[in-house]
Amino acid sequence: MVCYEILTYGVYMAALAICGFGLWFGVLPGTAPIGVTLVPALFGVAVITIVASMLFFDVPIERYLRKRSDRSRGRAQRRWQRAAALPHSLQGGFRAALAMVRRRDPAVL
Repeated sequence: MVCYEILTYGVYMAALAICGFGLWFGVLPGTAPIGVTLVPALFGVAVITIVASMLFFDVPIERYLRKRSDRSRGRAQRRWQRAAALPHSLQGGFRAALAMVRRRDPAVL
């Protein structure tokens, strides 16, 4: 499921970044108000950066979230525990998505 979401929304985030920066820097024709060009482009780049960083930083981030979970109680503790599973899930989904793209899986194309 994570792999599918990364493949689907990765295209959207890339389109936000490419079109937003293209309009902002004048590479693409059209008006370039900051709220419609630069802000969405930066958001797309931030999402791509966060997901791609999970390839390298999943263990430290998971460790940090688990420590937060240990310090919390009740509902907050359960939320931190669920959040601690996210880095590993993102890494696995991103690796699976990269593998599908590399082997040119028909589901991707």
